[in-house]
Amino acid sequence: MPTLETLLEQERKFRLEKDTIRLKDTINAILSKCTNENEFITMLKLLSKRKNQDQAIIKEIIVTLDDNTIDFYDKLLSEVIEGKLWLENERIKISYHLADMHIKNNNITEALNALFKVPIETFAIPIDTMIEFQLEQLRLAVLLKDTNKQNIIEKRITKKLINDELILKYKLLKIDISMQNNQFLEAVEELMELHEKYYNKKNTDLKNNSQEENKIDINFIHKNINILNSKLLINLISFLLILSKDKENKKKDLIEYAIYNKNNTESNRKYLRILISNEIIDKKEIIKILKDKLENNFCYENIDLIDKGAESIDEHNIFIVSKFFISIEIKNFGYLLNLEESELLKKLCYLVNEKKLYCRIDQDKEIIKFKRKEKDWNIRVRNVLEKLVEVDGIIKKNKFN
Repeated sequence: MPTLETLLEQERKFRLEKDTIRLKDTINAILSKCTNENEFITMLKLLSKRKNQDQAIIKEIIVTLDDNTIDFYDKLLSEVIEGKLWLENERIKISYHLADMHIKNNNITEALNALFKVPIETFAIPIDTMIEFQLEQLRLAVLLKDTNKQNIIEKRITKKLINDELILKYKLLKIDISMQNNQFLEAVEELMELHEKYYNKKNTDLKNNSQEENKIDINFIHKNINILNSKLLINLISFLLILSKDKENKKKDLIEYAIYNKNNTESNRKYLRILISNEIIDKKEIIKILKDKLENNFCYENIDLIDKGAESIDEHNIFIVSKFFISIEIKNFGYLLNLEESELLKKLCYLVNEKKLYCRIDQDKEIIKFKRKEKDWNIRVRNVLEKLVEVDGIIKKNKFN
């Protein structure tokens, strides 16, 4: 059997002669002499750097490696593949494999780190491959609820380059991010966009035709990609609308979309109509609805959604009171909303600071005074005038009859 020195000399000879077949056999023979993983990495690194080395042979060796340790693949990436653009595709394959090994060990953090540190934003790989890799990074960051890495990965993704096959996966991950940040209204907007594009009647080719009842995993909505259908989406949208707080007067339009959607249920429509009413909502009733829906329609764990729903209803009720009262005693206000006075004042201060509500708290007189924008008064006066004109028309019509 030839010595290592002899094999290295043969490798040099076959490489210069471009004898691919014998070069490949010789390189494999050299690597077979390595007695441990460190020797293998060192030798492969040496061979990959040799002048005019056959890149196809090195690539084949890398992608056919199997049954090695996590430490081995870490060194392979950092010592052999690092810095070689011609090994970008192999870098991705090995990184995926390394991440899978970590996932099998229930170590999502290290799986994300294995992918996150790979700089793939180059022109050496196909666009779709790069986007798919970035989406896997984002998926792991979502599972870990790692906001910092989510933001970094999102900035790396070129949205306009995402193809039709991957856009659904991306949108669902975006919804998960909105959910984790308690941005329920944004999640609803994303879900409605998905419903219009992928699950309405016009897009039957992309629609999941299964209408069987499934429970949606509300912790990570992207996990439901294979079971989603129009009915499940509208049910989820209706549920999230309870939790969402109004932003720039968007909520009413979104609720009306859900109410008039043909795939919604009458029970959903009933409580959605309550949400856009000019009435104070019974918080206990809505909380009961939330609990029932969580139990019957969703899989979830460790989520404070009941509290979020209660906060949303409190805001709704505060805005309703501000519409019909110029001033109100603090104790009466708290009684109407079923809130302790200290909790009520805390919520009012928050809404004032967020410029969602205009009011003044007179703690000496224990009164809340609401201040309306000038345009609100104009609208109210105009509404009264319109009603007067309407009534006048009815009176005249009755006289002629």
